[in-house]
Amino acid sequence: MTLPSPGFETWKTVLLEELEAEPSAVVRGDRFVQRVLRYRYQLSDDDSVNATGMAGSGDHGIDALIIDPAEDAEPPHALVVQGKYGVAGEQASPLDEFRKFAKGLRQARDGQPPTDALEQCAAILRAGGIVEYLIITIQPMTSDQLDELDDARGLANQGFGSQVVLEAMSLGDVYQEVTGQRAPGVVVSLSCQGVQPMQDVYIGAATLIDAYRMLREYADQHHGVLDSIYDRNVRKWLGRRAKSVNDGINNTLRQEPERFIAYNNGISIVCRSFQSSAQGLRIDSPQVVNGCQTTRTLYDFMVNHFAGTHVKLGTLPEAEPYRKASLAFKVIAVPDFNTDFVRNITRYSNKQNAVRGRDFLTLEEEFHRLKAGLAERKYFLEIQTGEYNVLPKAEKDRFPQGRLINAFDALRFYGAAVLKKPHTAFGRSGEFTPGGSEFDDATHDLKEDDLLVPWLMARHAEGRGYSIGAKKSLAEDDYRNQTRYFYLYMLFRVASQVLRGTADVDSTTRHDFY
Repeated sequence: MTLPSPGFETWKTVLLEELEAEPSAVVRGDRFVQRVLRYRYQLSDDDSVNATGMAGSGDHGIDALIIDPAEDAEPPHALVVQGKYGVAGEQASPLDEFRKFAKGLRQARDGQPPTDALEQCAAILRAGGIVEYLIITIQPMTSDQLDELDDARGLANQGFGSQVVLEAMSLGDVYQEVTGQRAPGVVVSLSCQGVQPMQDVYIGAATLIDAYRMLREYADQHHGVLDSIYDRNVRKWLGRRAKSVNDGINNTLRQEPERFIAYNNGISIVCRSFQSSAQGLRIDSPQVVNGCQTTRTLYDFMVNHFAGTHVKLGTLPEAEPYRKASLAFKVIAVPDFNTDFVRNITRYSNKQNAVRGRDFLTLEEEFHRLKAGLAERKYFLEIQTGEYNVLPKAEKDRFPQGRLINAFDALRFYGAAVLKKPHTAFGRSGEFTPGGSEFDDATHDLKEDDLLVPWLMARHAEGRGYSIGAKKSLAEDDYRNQTRYFYLYMLFRVASQVLRGTADVDSTTRHDFY
């Protein structure tokens, strides 16, 4: 879905003006990172503040830390963010920044952690997990900075193997993710062999080296960032946590690349058009709609494993197994990305795995209906994180900030308050997203009031100091910390008992109760 937008420069100007209004450089830097975390990773305001608070004192290349707890026998996973706000980003050295982090991480791994954040990262390495290191800037990195990023990837591979991965992004990349807009005329080459059974369909296979070269060519046209090739894939990048399907892909690449095509189902790409020749394909505006985990794991593996030597992949002896191994694919040309046909390709081609993530609500037709209903009541239901921020001024005037409802937050508030599941809303919120164990029950017969009323009560709780995420500073008597979901649960139980004589909010009469 392409969202209405006043354009990137206007969006950036408004954002930077808001940040510049903050009282100090430290606060501006924190707010910058928090905004990106909210837009890209769909964190709530409380959770994004909590992430910057976890970084703690002492820089060591960490401005924010997000720990993904162990789940279903999988070790945890960490995202480390280094934000470079303003001029600091233009002058930043990705290699120097990562060296600071790597030095602290090695100390922590050896039992002498300089900070608690580094100890948490080291604990993830000891558990066999993955640490992702992300550098965020306002302007895209220069070619020299991107070269340094490659050098930093080589350093990461030497010191930590495949357990530490690096990437970078700028505000332009964030904007493209929020709006679904991409630069026009992005054309890449894919050397391959295949057949064209229909005019707009191509089915074939490419070597792993050639598939990586296509992905790298795309990233090079997007300032070194690959993410926007997955804008039509609802699963996006799930991370390469140990014991996950992505870790399995990574293990195959390391240990048995020749069996990759046998073990992998292949990928699906939609594009505006393609041209085939004896050498392969020229693809206009490719979008990977199925195979995000495959291609991104391949990309990260090759970037790290062959850091600094990617131009020699055609002759490098150690790259020979990847010149022989293959990846199956299909390419489908479509006249318009914003159609039910493309959405169905995305939806159906991802059915083999559970689709999770709060931003996937944008594919649920029911939430578009709820959005329209709440708009009639002068509330803006944000079903794709960050879409409110790119609305034209007239729309923002129609829906002031105080009438902005984040759909995922509201669904969790409903789950805690009405469905009596504050523990799930707080500790396992992913269960309320598509594919999660609570999603079907939570969205069954869902009405506008089911989102609006618990959200209003959550605002009431926020005003009374009941928080969701941990706070940077906490008084000893602050019993309200991280208790908003429990507060909603108790509020609805007490109110229902007083007004109706029962603590349960019955599904058939709950709208009268509202």
